Amino acid sequence: MDTEFNSPTTQSEPNTLPVSEKQQNVSALRDLASSIKANKEKGVVVLVVGAWGVGKTTLGKTLSSFSDGVYLDGDKQGDFEMIKERLHGNISPGSYTVVGKSFAEKWAPEETIRQLQQDGKLVIVNLTANEDTRMENMYMRAEGYKPHSNYDVERTRKRIQESPDYRTPLADFVLNFNKEARPTMEEVSELLRSELSVPPPEV
Repeated sequence: MDTEFNSPTTQSEPNTLPVSEKQQNVSALRDLASSIKANKEKGVVVLVVGAWGVGKTTLGKTLSSFSDGVYLDGDKQGDFEMIKERLHGNISPGSYTVVGKSFAEKWAPEETIRQLQQDGKLVIVNLTANEDTRMENMYMRAEGYKPHSNYDVERTRKRIQESPDYRTPLADFVLNFNKEARPTMEEVSELLRSELSVPPPEV
């Protein structure tokens, strides 16, 4: 059964109803936004990690746009070097960076990462999603970026299967972005606008 906010429920008492995965995601996003707001004056890196196709780029760019931040892509060598520099103490006061990449342990030694997290200068967000969701994400991306593209179902499925769902014990937040559990980008945008005190767009 779908577990959206307005889903029909069983005869359980209201205070004993299980929290849906979508509600957990929304709560985690709200806590993430609060953490960004509390730490951005001294500089904070938000590292979005997860397997290929889970939606790191979409979430990372959305977070970046609402937090007046800089988006860096860990797959690009220049960005990768800048990220490593920032994680070794050169995080600019008054700014923060949103990064999308699969493997948290690449950026710095674990003790450095944990110290940065303790100091409020690094937040790691681990995105997860099942194979069907990732297949759909990559199809949407192919259609969005390359109309009539050479999207190949079998080749995409093979790449997804070769990039298993990634989990890191270093994560501050774990978001299950299976399509039935994730909030829409409109909902994410409204939540971030509210939490980060960003005025609504002018009409």
